[in-house]
Amino acid sequence: MRRSRCPDLRAAWLLAGLLAGHAAAQESAASASPCAADPVFVETTINGEARGGGLALLPPGAVWVESRLLRPSESAYAVAQASCDLGAFVQLSGTLDLSFDPSELTLTVRPQLALLPGNTLDLADWHASAPGPDATLPLVTLGVQGRLERTPGTEGLSRELGVQAGAQSGPLTGAVGLSVRAQGAADPQVEAQLGAAYRVSPHLTVTAQAYAQRVNGDTRLNDQRISGVRVTWGDARAYRLPLWSLALPLDAEVRLRVNGDDLPPVRVRAGQLVLRNVGVNAPAGTLQAVIVDATGERTESRVYGPGDVLVTAHALAVQAEAGVKGRAGAATLNGVYGVTDHWSLSGEAQWQPGDWQGQLGARYADLSYSAGVNLAYRSARPQDTALTGDVTLLRDEWRLSGAARLVPLNLRASSVSASAGWAGSGSGTTVSVTAQATPGEAQYAAGASVSRQVTPQLTAAARAQVAAEAGQLGWQAGLSVTWTPRDTLSVTGAALAQRNEPLSAGTFSAVTEARWQPAPGHTVTAAAQFSTLPQRSARLGYAYAGPVALTASLSTDGGWSASGRAGVAWVAGRAYLTPDDPGPGVLVRVGLPGVPLRVNGVRVVSDARGEALVLLSPGTQAVSVTPDFDALPVTVSVREERRDVTLAGQGAAVIDWTGNFEAFVWVRLLGADGAPLPYATLDVQGTRRTDDEGWALLPAFGAPLVAPVTLDGAAAPACRVTLTPGVESVRCAP
Repeated sequence: MRRSRCPDLRAAWLLAGLLAGHAAAQESAASASPCAADPVFVETTINGEARGGGLALLPPGAVWVESRLLRPSESAYAVAQASCDLGAFVQLSGTLDLSFDPSELTLTVRPQLALLPGNTLDLADWHASAPGPDATLPLVTLGVQGRLERTPGTEGLSRELGVQAGAQSGPLTGAVGLSVRAQGAADPQVEAQLGAAYRVSPHLTVTAQAYAQRVNGDTRLNDQRISGVRVTWGDARAYRLPLWSLALPLDAEVRLRVNGDDLPPVRVRAGQLVLRNVGVNAPAGTLQAVIVDATGERTESRVYGPGDVLVTAHALAVQAEAGVKGRAGAATLNGVYGVTDHWSLSGEAQWQPGDWQGQLGARYADLSYSAGVNLAYRSARPQDTALTGDVTLLRDEWRLSGAARLVPLNLRASSVSASAGWAGSGSGTTVSVTAQATPGEAQYAAGASVSRQVTPQLTAAARAQVAAEAGQLGWQAGLSVTWTPRDTLSVTGAALAQRNEPLSAGTFSAVTEARWQPAPGHTVTAAAQFSTLPQRSARLGYAYAGPVALTASLSTDGGWSASGRAGVAWVAGRAYLTPDDPGPGVLVRVGLPGVPLRVNGVRVVSDARGEALVLLSPGTQAVSVTPDFDALPVTVSVREERRDVTLAGQGAAVIDWTGNFEAFVWVRLLGADGAPLPYATLDVQGTRRTDDEGWALLPAFGAPLVAPVTLDGAAAPACRVTLTPGVESVRCAP
């Protein structure tokens, strides 16, 4: 196959056709047969995925590629088809962003979301439909973590040690923890906690808890947390986020995580993924979408607040807590009720002897508008009684919001704020502007920021802020750049300049950091910090995340740290080394050692018993288990590619996958003279054939066995081999 003799000329024609976009040129290119053009062999990348080598035809004003290079969801990328002697070709749309490198013979097609089918998923009526596990067994866990750190400018060494133990069975969970912290020669601080929770029904949970501390020789109950009883009742997902859009350049599997709780993964087509009515368990929190496609795995996050969510009509969620805080009684009560799909009421009350406080709020929200008012009162400080209001308006790519806080008994503390944001759909650019003022106290601030994904590997951001207080002015400006040449390597650089009166001179600082993952679970970091102040240092760090977690770092300023975390769990009398996570367990039995798996995206490998235990986040109900095909050995075959399970009760959910995997071994057949036997067949649980070097992939066997061998072209077996476990090369004897 010959390459084009004039690649530079053809590249010029290509670029001219793409940039001009002239209708007549497009029509002429479409009507003329492309088969007369000389084929060019190019390495093709489409939507970020390397599609390998293929033929391209580059007649003037058009680009034709082999049709096999496009995925079904990319059918709109093609505007014409042609059948040539070299195969089937399609003409790429002139609206695509293409680049052709004639020296490297590479063709890159960037994502065009408008031409991809996309998906719209309404999660309002979602309910778990996957079957339950094969069994749920009691689970006992024990975890320990420790940390040593020396910080420049502090006295002595900082030390920390913690131990936690827990048990889960059916509707009951229990946990106990102890932590000790010390700095230098100071007396250590000790904290202990004990808790037990009983899930009466899917809507009602009762928890008993106690928190104690010992500080400076004084032992008492924690004065920041209530030791007593907590009752939670109502809908676990009373709130819902009405809309969230994700750009997917490729077909992908998407798994949502709501404040640590995983929802079942869904398989979606390339394009704009629109998620409607995403149920969330709190009025503010973080949504994460773990996206797995042909290029690997990535995570996108969205932080949401009360102005972003709706309360489902007639949904009620209430939590009450009563007990002792420190040496005095305390109680709290909070709840939310959805009057309609747009109107909701919320309230909160806290009580301690001599002091109580409460809040009442109402909110209206729909897909494009949200407004709320809130009244807060505290008996110990009635002068702080405040009425607040906020409004948010969403219009296409714009988000406008404003808020005001009125303090009737102290008007000087009243304040206003406003913000505007723009996020370009598909452009990777976001812009935001904020302003806030407390005129009575002469406090003012304004800021702006912009970020842009310049290329799939390069992101840049800039921000600036100015503030004034009592006539004194301060400002700061920053710039950051992140370059990710590949999934395992990222480099970040940031610079910040600032000036705050009464300092006459400003300061400047810059930080750069490189992160490299030489292997899964291992991360190496190198960072440097420069400043006009005497704060210059370089740091080297290492982290490992697996069955245990380890971190270590060393800095040129004399600081260093080391930490570790490990856990062990017991299920049915067997021990498993696991990370120290407090959630439910999933025990996958595959029957083979060394099988890599993904459990809700968490990588794990089966142990010598052919089992793997994973502890998930608290509240997880849906579990998806798949082989980790990126790491699966070629000597292991798979029958079922995925198993979805809905957890029932607390403990370790057992998934029996022992019949899903089969192990194979490589064996090389040699003749009596020691020469390989290519293309020979032997009968081992069916007919097996060797390759051109005499190698055959056979089902694993645990005892010696004898198999007849038929040479290439022969009609009957010519010899026999005795296969022995662990022996790769065997000779065929008559």
